[in-house]
Amino acid sequence: MSKLHEQKQQLRMQMREIIRQISPNERARFSKMVTKKILDLPEYLNAGVIMAFLSMDVEYDTSELISKALSNGKTICAPKVDWKNWTMSPVKISHNDDIIIDDHNLKEPAGDERTSPDEIDLILVPGLAFDIRGHRLGRGGGFYDTFLSRADLRRAIKLAPTFDCQILPHLPSSDKDQTMDIIITPHKLLRFA
Repeated sequence: MSKLHEQKQQLRMQMREIIRQISPNERARFSKMVTKKILDLPEYLNAGVIMAFLSMDVEYDTSELISKALSNGKTICAPKVDWKNWTMSPVKISHNDDIIIDDHNLKEPAGDERTSPDEIDLILVPGLAFDIRGHRLGRGGGFYDTFLSRADLRRAIKLAPTFDCQILPHLPSSDKDQTMDIIITPHKLLRFA
């Protein structure tokens, strides 16, 4: 195991513990604050096709944003994982009930209507931690780093909605790790060139 891998694993354990300490009420309040800020962003307003993660209980709740985006006439897709090939694809959803739980206990789109990656304008990217240079620490599967490195996603803006406690001064990273274009928290908006 490399030193970088060990550092990331240790940090993942620490961040999971920090995130678990956010109460459900705080998480709901913080999520509403983040959603309100996203809805005002020009990148959201100009996006026709948005890829949004389907949130777990401990992270920013994407459900309100998905509902608002759909009511604003935007096309929404969410990741569907192909566990055999260890990849994910953007699959359209038409409402928040268009979601099922997969064999790995993760939310995914119920349907199979794929969105072409080159149509995506904005991608909401989950993470355990982010730093002030735009780096991201994911859960360790590599799905998002692989997906975000695709050549046909060059125009998509990568936006990380998260909580203030998940922003760190520095994260261990490698060349394979994808950086964010925007990080948004209840109290911060960070943009990267």
